[in-house]
This record gives sequence, C-alpha cells and structure tokens, in this order.
Amino acid sequence: MKKQIYKKTKKAGWSSRMSLLSFALKLKHIHLAHNGLKVGAKIANISSISKKKLKKTIFSTKYLAMLENVVIFAPILFILIENINMFTPNKSDKLIFVNIKNSYEALQRNDTSNPLYRDSLYECTVKFWRIAEEKATSATHILGCYKGKVIEVVKINGVSSSISGKYIGRKIFDGDEQRNSEYLGFDLHEIFDTLANFNTKYWNL
Repeated sequence: MKKQIYKKTKKAGWSSRMSLLSFALKLKHIHLAHNGLKVGAKIANISSISKKKLKKTIFSTKYLAMLENVVIFAPILFILIENINMFTPNKSDKLIFVNIKNSYEALQRNDTSNPLYRDSLYECTVKFWRIAEEKATSATHILGCYKGKVIEVVKINGVSSSISGKYIGRKIFDGDEQRNSEYLGFDLHEIFDTLANFNTKYWNL
C-alpha cells in the first residue's frame, strides 16, 4: 500500500516527506474554510487565508504527527481531495466565454474615442465576436470575462451577424442579463489549463 501511495505522490511531483502545509499551499484552487480544517470537512478558499492562519488551522488538527511524512498522510489527503465540491458548469449549458478586457476597460474610463468602447457591460459581452455559426447558434449563454473571471452572464435568445462596417461577419448576440447567475465570479482556471491569448473559449460546445 505504501509503495503504491509513494508512486502516486512521486508522479504528482511531491517529495515523500513534504509537509501537508507546503502541499496545500500549492493547491491554488482548493479552498480551506476560515473556521478550520476538520477531517472530512468541505474544503473552501485558500487564496484568501494568510499563511500564518493556514498553518495554525492545519496544525490544530489531531493529525499533527502525520504532517511530516505525506506518505502516511496521503490516504486521508486523497479522500479529502476526491470529495472536494469544486464548482463546474451545468452539464446542460453550452457556454461561450469571451474576453472583454479591452472594451470593459474603455467603458470604465468612459473612453468614447476608443473603437472598442461599448456603453454597457452587456454590450461589451454580446458584440462583436468571431465565432463559427454552429457554435453561436448552439450556445445557451455568453459570458463576459475580465482577468480570468466571469463578470457578466447573458442567456442567449438569438444571434445575428454584423452586415456592415469593420466588424462585418462577426456575431452579435441578443439575450437577457443574468444578474444572479451562479457563473458570476467563476474563475476560468478551474476548467481551462491556460488563458494565454484568450479571446473566446467554449464549454460543452
């Protein structure tokens, strides 16, 4: 059993004697609850917890003696990780994620001279995108993203193509803003390995 666990930890890039604290700090998307870690408890947001508080939280558990050797602690750690309730998109939704950085920043500055300026967050999200017809007509939502997080959600009612001007042929979506959507604040790093050169990305399409 130990040999199998060691192979798993080695494959994952952990040293056999790495402390749980060091390992936990590497899990960028696993969140520890502010009120402390209990075995079998849900794991909440680590990013907002200071290293000092995290260390105090972890060291307050009865598993302190196991922290020095992650091979011994690994079975419990694996159970915790397997039961993390990470948020993922609804399986029935077909999502288009669009990077609205330039138009959104122009909106924030009220820079009406900027060709990418749009007069609302909704307009930043629904115009003008190079998206294949099949994907555009199949999508259920279009989500405006800024710095890797969703800040606008529009449930799509229809889509058309611009017929004139510099954006001819690009898609224009029409729909309803979802101000209470579960997708607001969603971090795209949860489902995409990289956001390099991100313009549009798709989920379930």
